Amino acid sequence: MWTVIGVLFVLAVIGNILNKNKAPPASPQKRPPAPSYDVLKHNVTSRRTSSQTRLLFADLPLTIPSIVAPPVVVPPTIDGESLSIRDASALLNRVDGFRDFLLTRYAITGLTHLSPAYTSDLHYAFMHEVGHLHFYAIQQFDWKHLVDFRSVARKSVPALYHFTHISNLKSILEHGILTRQILESSGKSFRYNDGLRLDGVRNSISLSVGHVNNKMLYKYTQGLRDHEWAILKIKPELISGPTSPSFDHANLLQHNIFCRNNAASSEMTAVSIAERQTCRAFQSLFVDVNGENSGERPYDVQAEILHQASIPVHFISDIIFYATENIPSWLTHPKANIVVDPARFSFR
Repeated sequence: MWTVIGVLFVLAVIGNILNKNKAPPASPQKRPPAPSYDVLKHNVTSRRTSSQTRLLFADLPLTIPSIVAPPVVVPPTIDGESLSIRDASALLNRVDGFRDFLLTRYAITGLTHLSPAYTSDLHYAFMHEVGHLHFYAIQQFDWKHLVDFRSVARKSVPALYHFTHISNLKSILEHGILTRQILESSGKSFRYNDGLRLDGVRNSISLSVGHVNNKMLYKYTQGLRDHEWAILKIKPELISGPTSPSFDHANLLQHNIFCRNNAASSEMTAVSIAERQTCRAFQSLFVDVNGENSGERPYDVQAEILHQASIPVHFISDIIFYATENIPSWLTHPKANIVVDPARFSFR
């Protein structure tokens, strides 16, 4: 009997040892408690507030400023690439007509800085005198350091004007306004205004300042009976130079002769061309016979500028006609704005 009890005891001990070596059964995973109403309300409110915040700040600038590319026409600024007083003085003293150009430009624009006019006579003069610098260095120099502009009266020139027969328009829109000298040497057919050219400057184009020369226009249109004429409105930058870097200008220095009345008059022909190319001559356009300032318009309706070069098409801003029926049928895609304004042809 005791033997049986011993055997059962041994078997019980062995069973306990085996049960300890087995992995305990996995306990069931507890679910997280369901969110309360207050928690749900907080989450919804947070999302709504975030959405409202995005709407409120949608129009505000970013903390990182956006990069704006500079205009293509503006050349880059490089440290050290600017005119020294010495270089600027050399230009001013050695280049004929440069000082008077600066003074006249200031009178018209109020600017004491220059903008590079690539391919112009000033460009070539600059490269000859200051060849160690790029031409755009000229725009960084303020010429009031060397030129006294204080005595120059400001004279706004809204536009320049030139009138021509309509038969010349097709050639003008193709080649620009050519000087009489160029037209005659080219053999091209054209209709000229003045057959005599008593002003003696056949290599120039006559321009009126601020308004057309109504007196001469009245003469050539036979008392306004002939409406086959057009008035060309010219940008004043032709004589004042560009206000931003440009390839449009070729002639800036000593290419304008300022005449306070008709260029063919004995008063004007008695004055040398060199004297009439100065800023002082430009200022005289606006002074009457008694020396009184006539304001923004020349005191004489026949005051004119003789531009000693051809005028490219891009300087023509408007083509003015007396009536719609005077506009040529071929003028469908003009290079300038078409204006119908009979008042411009009236004699006043």
